[in-house]
Amino acid sequence: MVFCRTEAHAREAQRLLNGILERLGLRLNTQKTRIVQLTYGQAGFDFLGFHHRMMVSWRKPGHWSLYRWPSQKAMQAIRDRIKETRTPPYAWAAVESLVEQLNPVLRGWAAYFRSGNSTRAFLQVEHYVHERLALFANKQHQRNGRGWTRHYPATWLRDLGVFLLGGIRVGYLLQTT
Repeated sequence: MVFCRTEAHAREAQRLLNGILERLGLRLNTQKTRIVQLTYGQAGFDFLGFHHRMMVSWRKPGHWSLYRWPSQKAMQAIRDRIKETRTPPYAWAAVESLVEQLNPVLRGWAAYFRSGNSTRAFLQVEHYVHERLALFANKQHQRNGRGWTRHYPATWLRDLGVFLLGGIRVGYLLQTT
């Protein structure tokens, strides 16, 4: 990742980088390498699981900052991981045993993405965990339909001991064992 002030500087940096890599017997992947104009939120890019984009600061109106949050690919990966962790080979498994499998996954994902502007993504993942666990519990109790919020309120997750992502802030992560 190279930051430049103008597109001309970015093209020159790309040319120089190609020369350096060529001497090392390497080359840039042309399908993954692109020049993005970050000014005034016109475009963004994904890097190391984060989506980066310039946006107006909500704290200082008129001030632009580089924000980052989990990319769509990272969000899909955690949903897939939750789904595979959630599905045991037997239908009579206790919900608590699923929580024991799920907590290290959630804790690790949160530890990686907490340094970005990830609050909204954390809440989406927490809602997804709530929904998947409630649907599993519904199945155990032979209830049909999607009215799981009636039987399993938000406090149910806390009572089960699920690692909750909603309250995590940058720089702070409470680890419970």
